[in-house]
Amino acid sequence: MRKAINKGLQVFFIILLSVTATAKDYPLRHFTVADGLPSNEVYHVFQDSKGYIWFGTDNGVARYNGDEFRVYGDADGLLSNNVFEIFEDPSGKIWFTSYSDKLCYFEDGQIKKYPHSILFQSYVEGDKIIEKSSFFVDSTNNISFTTRGNKTYQINQNGEIKEFHADSVSMIKSWKVVHEKWRPPFLLPLYKETTKLIID
Repeated sequence: MRKAINKGLQVFFIILLSVTATAKDYPLRHFTVADGLPSNEVYHVFQDSKGYIWFGTDNGVARYNGDEFRVYGDADGLLSNNVFEIFEDPSGKIWFTSYSDKLCYFEDGQIKKYPHSILFQSYVEGDKIIEKSSFFVDSTNNISFTTRGNKTYQINQNGEIKEFHADSVSMIKSWKVVHEKWRPPFLLPLYKETTKLIID
């Protein structure tokens, strides 16, 4: 009996040692303007599919490659230096949303203006910034977004716009564009008292 207990304890400690030996310590780095950030006020941090880490600040966007920062501002084509959200679409473009409702993206080493930016701004205007994490670009370049005024729209690549709505608008407080890798984007009501949801 004692041998069985000793054997069991030995196995337990061997397993415990192997688990703790494989546990990783992840380094933590604190970045400031002294390290190359354009500002200490950072609104969003995002790692893209190539491993770059992007920082959206109140003074432009910074891309970190593991060694140094590359800062992009209005001189580089950024339409607003106040970048609140950064998002990568299925084709690898890096999108930036801003306080001024101007929309642009990073592709082929440069920042480009979204071709339907004026249309986008006209629908967001008055509602101000879009809700965080409520912006999505699908594989066919349709852009779906939710405004602070609880409105959700989709602009296709031809510049045609569509509004999503529920059968009982008074019961819906807000929409949120939800995107997951394993299925297309869908709309999620953040607050609802009805179970029926209609998406045009």
